[in-house]
Amino acid sequence: SVDAAADASAAGRRTDAGGDPSDRETLQNAVTAALRKELLSMWSDMDPASISVALVDLIAAQLAHPLLLRLLDTASKRLPALLRGVGPSSPLPEIAARSVHGRGSPKSHGELIEELRGFLGSHDLLAELPEARAALKRDVAAKLQMSHPWQRWLCGGCALLLPIGTVLGLCTTLAPAFMAAGILANGGAAAGGRGVEDSDGDAGQPDKDEPPQAGAPQNLTAARRYRRRIFALEQELIARERAEKERGAHEKKERDQVDQRLMIVNLHLEEKLKARSEELRCAGQKIVEAQRSLDDVRGQLADRQKEVTQLRYQVGQDTSVRQDALMREQEHSRALLRTAARESVMRQRNLRRAEKLRRCAEGGEAAAELIRDETPDAEQVNLLIEQIEAEFDAHVSRRKEMQESVVRDFEERIDRKRCEYREVCNKLQEVTAQYSYQKEVRSMEGMGLSS
Repeated sequence: SVDAAADASAAGRRTDAGGDPSDRETLQNAVTAALRKELLSMWSDMDPASISVALVDLIAAQLAHPLLLRLLDTASKRLPALLRGVGPSSPLPEIAARSVHGRGSPKSHGELIEELRGFLGSHDLLAELPEARAALKRDVAAKLQMSHPWQRWLCGGCALLLPIGTVLGLCTTLAPAFMAAGILANGGAAAGGRGVEDSDGDAGQPDKDEPPQAGAPQNLTAARRYRRRIFALEQELIARERAEKERGAHEKKERDQVDQRLMIVNLHLEEKLKARSEELRCAGQKIVEAQRSLDDVRGQLADRQKEVTQLRYQVGQDTSVRQDALMREQEHSRALLRTAARESVMRQRNLRRAEKLRRCAEGGEAAAELIRDETPDAEQVNLLIEQIEAEFDAHVSRRKEMQESVVRDFEERIDRKRCEYREVCNKLQEVTAQYSYQKEVRSMEGMGLSS
């Protein structure tokens, strides 16, 4: 089914290009179609579920022309007279007019098949084609899964060696086409006679289908053919061993690179783990130290609270003592004021009496008037004293109120300044915390980039 699909698609492409497909069939088209069919067969054997005809067309388009040039060079060295003037654009006869040997001799056909098989069995299709390898890596490898077997030679740098079944299929398909193109280019079927056979390295040797000449060994032709076949197989075996060694070396190199990358990643992870462990250890120590300092602060706070309680009690006791002393002082002051007032009143009264006695002694006034002079009332004296005390208390109260208002204003200013100080401290703590967080984030990002 794969062969039929490949032939039908190749014929369809030639028909779409215009004209009769048989008129436009060239050696290049034949090689492209054969290579495409074998690639489809290889893909269907490996992974039929993911087969893609478009990707196979891209691969065949990149490899067909260089492969044809190398095959023509190899075949021309074996059969120079037959393939003289044959190139990629050489036309091919109609399929119905071809024979199994391309209308050439069976001996030339067998030699051409052995030559092509020996070359394809050990030839890397991507050798010395860096542009084709880059194009396949860009256009084909990017569309395939990385687990696909072809990724080894698409983007892994391995050699593209065809399996033995694919080599036999290509040789069986291309050998008759080469011979038909050579005969058609050299003037028809007459070029495929004995003259062409005698022009190669075995000129004058009997054909394998003809009986040996008289006097020649019976198995001479078969022995030569077997020797050539053994030599080709040895070359193919050596090439395959070399390719296997190169593939094994490449796979070992890839494994070593993967192991080295894993070791590097492991080292980075270990360093990162050590750094994180050290950070956690430091953070644990800081937490323990902070807990200890917190316990110390709590103990100091408890001591301060006890001291404050004792001081409050002492202050209360002192306040009561001061209040009692103040009350006693006030009573004493009032008693002194009363005494001073009484003394002042008595002094004034005595002065008035002395003045009257002086006037009586001088004869200016009668003694009866002095006797009639009323003695000052004690109530008036007490009223006067109370008035003086009231004025003094009012004055002291006014002074006290003024002092209390000044103290309140001062305390309010102190409270406002304290609030402003707390706000500034809170803002400073927020800015410090934000700066520390940004610094930690940048350090962690730097560690992630370096890892």
